[in-house]
Amino acid sequence: MNAKKVTVFLGMVLLMAAVVVAGCNTARQSAKKEEVKYPIKPITLIVPFAAGGVSDLVSRQIAQVSKSYLSQPVNVVNRPGGSGTVGTNEVVTANPDGYTLMFGSSGELASGLHVVKAPYGVDQYTPLVQVGALRIALVVKKDAPWQTLQEFVAYAKQNPDKLSAGIPGEGTVVHLTGVNFQQKAGIKLTSVPFQGSGQLIPSLLGGHVDLAFLNVTEIMSQYKAGEVRILAVFADTRVAAINDVPTAKEQGVDVAGGASHYIIAPNGLPENVAKALQAALKKATEDPQFQDFAKNTGYQVIYTETDKAKQDLKQWHETAGKIYSDLGMMAK
Repeated sequence: MNAKKVTVFLGMVLLMAAVVVAGCNTARQSAKKEEVKYPIKPITLIVPFAAGGVSDLVSRQIAQVSKSYLSQPVNVVNRPGGSGTVGTNEVVTANPDGYTLMFGSSGELASGLHVVKAPYGVDQYTPLVQVGALRIALVVKKDAPWQTLQEFVAYAKQNPDKLSAGIPGEGTVVHLTGVNFQQKAGIKLTSVPFQGSGQLIPSLLGGHVDLAFLNVTEIMSQYKAGEVRILAVFADTRVAAINDVPTAKEQGVDVAGGASHYIIAPNGLPENVAKALQAALKKATEDPQFQDFAKNTGYQVIYTETDKAKQDLKQWHETAGKIYSDLGMMAK
């Protein structure tokens, strides 16, 4: 190759290198520009249940507080149907741009997939964060003979199937947690299903069942009024609203259960959008307004991000599958 050709060749190489560098710089500038732009319009937060329930109540608190940490409003939209699967599928199949999110629970996102035929699986969405959980309590009347969980378990072991345990519906997270507790404690109770806590609580107070498994939020007023005794909460740490009540784990039965709540997005969300949402949601869960709401209602604030949330949901999906199988409730 002569000198002239070498010069031309080197010139072309330098030109190509300059184009590549310019392209990389443009890409970086575009990425920075994109990060600045999110969000540029209101965010829709879907709740896959009708208005008025616990999920609706908590989601609206999150949406209201989050507005202080995002440049655009968060609008809650109820999409009931299919035991939560209709609204969930709408988010699973939505454009992954950060403008369609969902406030979901471990029921429709994990355990319920064993008993309801859903068009999505546990890996087909991204849990951005966990924001909290409804913790379940083992509740008895104020004059019940047991003062502690240990006393209750000892009696139940000596009297299998004698004690009636009220549950607010078969196959619910509350029901599964109650069964999980029985398996871990080595006892057997007779389950009595009710159509929700509205029917169960009067039956407990009237002595028609010996005990009840209930969400802490549902029994708070009766507990504060001294009408019931809570022997344990099924949680890793004590619930702030009833901090005097020990966990089952503290009393020798390692069970934590309840409907955990997550903000989920479609898979494929841009990293900068995910980080922006996580930062805002973390601040929202730490906000005094949300913290006060949790203390007043018995809600437990728990903040974790995607990796831990995925791990917890998959673990609950597996645990629930075994329990449903034992109960003969698996969908065919």
